[in-house]
Amino acid sequence: MKLEIEYWHRGYQQILRDCGQDGSVWILCRPTVDALCAARILSFLLRADHIAHHLLCCTNLEEDLKQASAVATCVVLLHMGAPQNLTKWYQGRQIYVLDPARPVHLANIHANRDIVVFWDIDETEIPSDGENLSGNESSSESEDDDESSEEDDEEEDSSVASSDRDEGEFEYQDENDENAGDPLQQQQEENQEDSDDDDHDDDSSVGRAKKPRREDEEDETESYEKERDTTEAMEETEPTTVPTAESTPALLTPRQWQQDRRQRIERYYSAGSYYGAPAAFVAYQLATQLRFGDHTTLLWLACVGVTDAYWHGRLDLTGYSTLALQLRQACQKLDADDSDDIALRARNTVYAEQLSSNGATGERTKLSLRGTGRVFSQPDYKFFLLRFSSLLDAMMYSDTVSTQLQLYRPAGMNKLKELLAKMGFPLTECQQPYAFMKPALRRMLASKLQEYAEEYGLENLEYTSFLRITGYQSVLSAADAAHAAAALLDFGSDKDDMFNRALDALQSNAPPRVMDLQNEDNLVNGGSLTGNPLGYGLHLAMKLQKKIFAAAASLMERNAITSLAHFRYAYVGDESVLAKPAVLTRLAQYLFQLHRVNGKWVGRPLILLAKDDDFYTVAGYEYTEKAGDWVRNRWGQHFALAAQSMTGTFSFGHDSHVIRVGSDDVQRFLEQLHYLMDSA
Repeated sequence: MKLEIEYWHRGYQQILRDCGQDGSVWILCRPTVDALCAARILSFLLRADHIAHHLLCCTNLEEDLKQASAVATCVVLLHMGAPQNLTKWYQGRQIYVLDPARPVHLANIHANRDIVVFWDIDETEIPSDGENLSGNESSSESEDDDESSEEDDEEEDSSVASSDRDEGEFEYQDENDENAGDPLQQQQEENQEDSDDDDHDDDSSVGRAKKPRREDEEDETESYEKERDTTEAMEETEPTTVPTAESTPALLTPRQWQQDRRQRIERYYSAGSYYGAPAAFVAYQLATQLRFGDHTTLLWLACVGVTDAYWHGRLDLTGYSTLALQLRQACQKLDADDSDDIALRARNTVYAEQLSSNGATGERTKLSLRGTGRVFSQPDYKFFLLRFSSLLDAMMYSDTVSTQLQLYRPAGMNKLKELLAKMGFPLTECQQPYAFMKPALRRMLASKLQEYAEEYGLENLEYTSFLRITGYQSVLSAADAAHAAAALLDFGSDKDDMFNRALDALQSNAPPRVMDLQNEDNLVNGGSLTGNPLGYGLHLAMKLQKKIFAAAASLMERNAITSLAHFRYAYVGDESVLAKPAVLTRLAQYLFQLHRVNGKWVGRPLILLAKDDDFYTVAGYEYTEKAGDWVRNRWGQHFALAAQSMTGTFSFGHDSHVIRVGSDDVQRFLEQLHYLMDSA
C-alpha cells in the first residue's frame, strides 16, 4: 500500500506498534549516501523510542530480506525495494519502504498493510489490482487468457461496475476475512463505534502530525485506520485519480476492460524509471511530523542526502530547487535571530574566514562555541572541494568550469590560466591550498568572477548550498560531505568496511582514525589530514574525480565513443572503481555536458561499459538537451528484453538502467540490443 505524505507519521507509529516492548527493527540500507543519511535519521527516531534496531548494508535484497524477516519484527528498506515485487519474498513481517526509485511495483502498492511504501508524488494513473501486476504478460498469452476465462472476465466486470477500485479501496476490501486478529483491524472496529468523530477526523490529524509523542499516543494510533479511510474517500472524489479509460467502465465488455487494463499497466512501466524525493528528505519530513525537525543534525543529514541526489543525477534542477527551498526555510526557522547575518557575512567569499571577518571594514569577530553544528544556506560555487584543495584544482575538476572551458584540451587550460591572470590571481597563489591563499584574494574572488566570467563563457557557477559550522573558523558544505561519503563507498572491496567508514564520515563527531594514504598528496584542510573518516573521504573524493576526468579525456582523445543508429556506447577502462554505477553516472553526466557545449551530440542516449572481474557493468543514460533537466530512463526495459532474447550471464541490481553482463557475452549483448531497437 502507499502511504501519503500527510500520514507518514502514522506509518512510524505502526512500526512502534509492530515492535511492542520486545520487538526489533532491521534496517536494510543500500550503500548510497542518501540511504546512509536516511538510516542515521531513522536510527535517531528509534533510539528516542527505545526500539532495538539493526542496520545492515544490503547488496542482495532477496537474501537479506529473508534473513531479516527470520529474526526481526518488521523490516525497513532504504533506497531500495520499491521497483521490485516484494510480495515474492514476503516472510510474514511488515515491510516499510523509503525508496525514491519509481515506478513502484504495482504488487507493492496493492499489498494491503503487509508492505507500506512512503509515497511522496502524485501519480495520476495507477492500474487496479489483479493478475499480471509485473506487466510481463505477452499479448498472445493475454488473448488466449481472454478466450479461455470468460467467467473470470465476468467477475472482473462486476468489479469494474464499481468504478475500478483504486489501490486504497483494495487495501481494505477483505480485512474482515483475513485480518481478524490484526491490531489495525481491531482499532478500525473500535473507531467505528465513535462514528460521531469522523467528520472532524482529518482536521485533527493535521494538528497531531505536528505534535511530539504524548501520553495519549495510543489514542492517536487508534485513529490510524479511520484517517486512512477518510483519505481514500477524498482521493476517490478527485477526478485526476481515476483514469480516463475507466471513467465509464459500465460501457466496457469484460474483454475490453482486460485489454484496457493491460494497456494501462504497460504504459505504467514503459514510461521509464525516474526518482522521487530522496530517502533522507522523506526521513527528515517524518522526523518533522514527529516534532524532531528542530535537531540540526537531522536537518544536516537531509541536506547532505538531497545534495547527493542532485550531484548524482537523481534530482533535476527543478526538483532540487524545490527541496532546497524547504530545507532553507527549516534552516532559517532554527536560527531565526542570526542565521541571515551569518549567511550575509559568508556570502562575500567561500572559505571559513567569512564567518569571522568583515571584508568591508576589516573588523574581526570570533565565532562562539555555540555556533558549532549550526546549519545555514547560501549560494555557493560549483567548484570541487574548494575548501579542501587549491583554487586551480577546484576549478579544473569542476564539471561546470571544465566543460564550459573544454579543459581536456590544452587551449582550454590556457583560457583558465588567462582568466585567473585577468582576475589578478597569481598562479602560485592559485596552486596553494585554498586555506593558505592570501585573505585579500579570497575576499575578492566573488567580485572578480562576476566581472570576468561572462567574457569566458562561464555560466551557472553558483547553486543553493548548505553549510555547517564544524569547529572554530571551519565550515563544511553538504556537497563536500556527500562527495566524501560517496568516495568512501566507491573505494575498496570490503562492503561492510566501506559502509561503516561512510557512516562514520556522516557522523557529526566521527572518532579519529589513522588512515593509510600510501604517500599520496594530502588534500584536506590545506594539506593536513584530520585522520578521521571524513578527512580520508575528502582525499578519496578528489582522487575519484581525477579518475573520472581522466577517463573522459581518454575517450575524447581516442574517439572511443562509438555511434550507432539508436545510441552511443563506450568502454571506459579496466579500473574496478569505474565499474560502480554511481561513478558511471557522474562520468555520463560529464560527457553529456562536454558535448552539449561543443554541440556535437544530438539526442542519442549513451551506454557505458566498465569491466569488473569477469563481468561488465553496463549502464544506459538518456540524453537531455539542457543540463539539469531530467527525462525518464527506459534502458531497464531494453536491457531486460535483450537479456531475455539471448543466452548468457546477466545480473540485475537495484537500478533498472544498470545490468551486469558476463565478459564473454557483452559484445553479443550490445549487438542484440541494437537489433531489437532497430526492429522496434
